[in-house]
Amino acid sequence: MTGEIDLLFATGPVAARNLKTGRIRCLAVASPKKASAFPDLPTMNTFIKGFEADNWYAMFFPKGAPQGIVNKMNQVIKTALGNEKVTTFYKREGLDAIGSSPGELQQVFDRDINKYGDIIKKAKIKVQ
Repeated sequence: MTGEIDLLFATGPVAARNLKTGRIRCLAVASPKKASAFPDLPTMNTFIKGFEADNWYAMFFPKGAPQGIVNKMNQVIKTALGNEKVTTFYKREGLDAIGSSPGELQQVFDRDINKYGDIIKKAKIKVQ
């Protein structure tokens, strides 16, 4: 935005806010599917087959939290994500809300740990 950075992988909220000002130009989305907030942007997978670097937000509970509480909060969150005010806010911020189950979140979490763990090993990145 100030001319100091040539390329940036920005989150939806950062990109959406600054794209409107004309201070940045977005080239593609890194998610596997097109983003509703950026319908004119292709996915990175269009240019680099298999490229996917999606970000996600989740709520975590302490280990051993009662499953009933986890399930109730999951329902409350899914209900909130379906609220028109919330969906309007998310779209304005460049986000696509996906309400999932605790099991689906665990799958996403495990997938990303394995994916980025493999990248770290292959690149021989050392803990600093």
